[in-house]
Amino acid sequence: MWNTAIFCTEFVQHFEFTRLKLVARVSLCLLLGVTDKMKWLEVIHIRCAGKEANPSTEEILKSAMAETAKGDLKEVKLYRNVFLPTDLCLYLHWERQDMEHQGSTLGLCLTEALKEFCLVNHSLWAEEPAHDR
Repeated sequence: MWNTAIFCTEFVQHFEFTRLKLVARVSLCLLLGVTDKMKWLEVIHIRCAGKEANPSTEEILKSAMAETAKGDLKEVKLYRNVFLPTDLCLYLHWERQDMEHQGSTLGLCLTEALKEFCLVNHSLWAEEPAHDR
């Protein structure tokens, strides 16, 4: 059994919760036995017009690639469609206890910046835990 006071203090330090939300979150974690950080995948799908990506788009993506291994962000990967070079997908791999409903600040900022030049779809995914069979 772990020390609940330390567990609650860690939550308060990392997240801004109301007292009721904190109690609900801690209760849920105690019931589920969640002590580790979850793995999150933030996906930013980018589709640009024309035959090649806009230079501004390339600069924004290069700046995102430089964010790797800062804090809870564990990895940044960029993929390009084999048949359509202006179709790109940026993957932000996170390890954190909780994620904002709309995504990370980095993901939201990138999405807003890229919307000026391309069509953008931003989504957030949580890794499913492995179930014992």
